[in-house]
Amino acid sequence: MSGIMMQILGSGAAVSEGLDVDEVFSNFLFEGNASSRNIINNVDLTEGGMVWIKDRDAGFGHNLFDTARGVGKYINTDSTAAEATDTTRLSAFNSNGFSLGSQGSVNTNNNSLVSWTFRKAPKFFDVQTWTGNDTSGRTISHNLGSVPGCIAVKRTSASDDWTVYHVGVGNTAILQFNKQNAAYTDSRFWNNTTPTATHFTVGDSNNVNASGQTYVAYIWANNNNDGEFGPDSDQDIIKCGTYEGTGDSNGPQVNLGFEPQWILIKNMDVGGRPWVLIDSMRSLAAQNNDKIFEIDSSNAEESGQYLDPLPTGFQPISGDNKTNDASRTHTYIAIRRGPLKTPESGSSVFGMAQSNRTNSQGDYFQNTGFNVDMHLNMFRDWENGTPEKQLTDRIRGSGNALYPHNTGAEGSFFNADLHYKSNAYKVVNYFQTSSSTKSMHWYWKRAPSYFDIVAYKGNGSNPHSISHNLGVVPEMIWIKSRDNGRTWTSSVPTASGISTTQRLLLNGNNAAVDQAYFPSQPTATTFSIIADSDINANGENYIAYLFASVAGVSKLGTFSFSSGGSSTNVTCGFQPRFILLKKYNGTGNWHMFDTSRGIASGNDHRLELDTTDQDNDGFDWVDLISDGFTFNDIMGEANSSYLFYAIA
Repeated sequence: MSGIMMQILGSGAAVSEGLDVDEVFSNFLFEGNASSRNIINNVDLTEGGMVWIKDRDAGFGHNLFDTARGVGKYINTDSTAAEATDTTRLSAFNSNGFSLGSQGSVNTNNNSLVSWTFRKAPKFFDVQTWTGNDTSGRTISHNLGSVPGCIAVKRTSASDDWTVYHVGVGNTAILQFNKQNAAYTDSRFWNNTTPTATHFTVGDSNNVNASGQTYVAYIWANNNNDGEFGPDSDQDIIKCGTYEGTGDSNGPQVNLGFEPQWILIKNMDVGGRPWVLIDSMRSLAAQNNDKIFEIDSSNAEESGQYLDPLPTGFQPISGDNKTNDASRTHTYIAIRRGPLKTPESGSSVFGMAQSNRTNSQGDYFQNTGFNVDMHLNMFRDWENGTPEKQLTDRIRGSGNALYPHNTGAEGSFFNADLHYKSNAYKVVNYFQTSSSTKSMHWYWKRAPSYFDIVAYKGNGSNPHSISHNLGVVPEMIWIKSRDNGRTWTSSVPTASGISTTQRLLLNGNNAAVDQAYFPSQPTATTFSIIADSDINANGENYIAYLFASVAGVSKLGTFSFSSGGSSTNVTCGFQPRFILLKKYNGTGNWHMFDTSRGIASGNDHRLELDTTDQDNDGFDWVDLISDGFTFNDIMGEANSSYLFYAIA
């Protein structure tokens, strides 16, 4: 189990494997059903913690529950109200999530809801309660094990405002969750005393320490290169800090040292500015609309362009005064995107499904077992017009498609709306035809050493260095302009026989050509590109998909054969469920095979990534073996070399 597994280092010393961010934080979407149910997000709340739930569609309050106060007791960030009890809201804290009742504000039938779960863990989050004594300098112990970055206190026994300490505001002033006020100074809250790694200090204000009154505090850490998370217990997962707004579309690049999945922002200098909460599950999209809540209000979810996620942080991209007010200081809490560990099975990061569409069907819902970050859809047959192959991803935002078979700019997903859900995806008003149309879906999850996605803006410079979070040297990179009709570039910088001075066209069957788009070998954290419009036009938006080999999970490589019509065994270290093949020393399509459609002797179902051709079978292209596959050269292509990408 993470947290107790021991790793033996070369020096002989032993260290504990740190917790993964996915073990201590969950950003979970669900549809309400007005019935008792379990929300399984794999966060162990028997260790203690807090659950925050908000209806996305309706004006219900932000419900906060925690293990320190007990089941059913809730408070609201948007209210001064005292604690109330209702076990039809949250009915249990479980080892893999929590249980809900039928109450409307947390489980309205057919409404979309979101929950954020914070597990108690050193250097991440803690919950503490106390009874006030009206004495200045009262110290409250905590178990964070590091100096807090933010503390939010609420009187639970009576109506009162929230009181929020933030490291960017300091120990002499406060913010308030339930108000849009600027920070204001008053020594009665924190007694002008900075928190320590073991306790924080309160004054004699009724907000934090009235005699006989009860209080709860939610305490967030601020990792500063001292986080103890991940396989080597050396990674940060939470940051509390500040930045100064610019008031324009080119806001400051806030360096966290990681890509965030959850961000809470408050303009601390000016009143009338709400607290803004953005997360990657609902939408934290690059150069696209974000979904936000104002936590000082019970309002439903709003939409607009606010932030771009970056591999190392985030950037405000509008002049909105909530998140990028010119010359104003904004505080933030940011939590890292997970996972931190390399995947151990293909099924945890890759899946596939088939669907049949008829005119009696509308929405298409697919359970995936993990949060999907990239979705590739292809029609297997088509009776009206030309089928398109469409690729969507979470970074660009739901429903925004690119087309691997052509140079088209970003468009919509079949004029439908694709939603990335928790452990699933849903296509609303999926394309319908008068007769059955079969389609194929493949989906990927981002994970260290396996797959990553980076959105970036070209600057026309040579070279232009792009950060990524793959954690290893990428073995294949796909790049496409989102704004204009430009060629897909596919680089295979570490494959035998294909150098950084060559590229392949994803949208064509061309052989690898000499075109040095990558002036140097990529690293485990960056790749560099030249000033070419296909990959780096000044001010243009691009997306890059990065792939690598993981033992037992995925494999990229090349193979060759000299005599036409021969068969070649290709070793992957596993029996693949998915195979992508491309001849690179001559003309050849990007052939796709998978076990869902069938890989069998004489009847391999084949789709092509670079064409609009329908599913083709009847040829024995590949056969599966225990540790890879056999490629049968049915075309008689002597002296041919192929690139392959396989997933278990």
